[in-house]
Amino acid sequence: MNITDKVVELVLQNARNKNAILSDVRKTRLVEELGYDSISLINLFMQMEEQFEFEIEDVDLINAMTIGNLVDICIRNMSE
Repeated sequence: MNITDKVVELVLQNARNKNAILSDVRKTRLVEELGYDSISLINLFMQMEEQFEFEIEDVDLINAMTIGNLVDICIRNMSE
């Protein structure tokens, strides 16, 4: 399973609209399309930190709007 698949799996665990994944998965928006609220986003970020064993920076939390943003955060932090 690649990083994108793992991120999508984590995202779908907490999504209110699980069927709202776009054909271009990376462009799927967390709040507008998947129904995330602030608490579910915090839970998602904590799960990602645990799953991928890195700490998400505050600036990344603010800018994480799509699944693609989350994948990029993972790739960047895992390569450091």
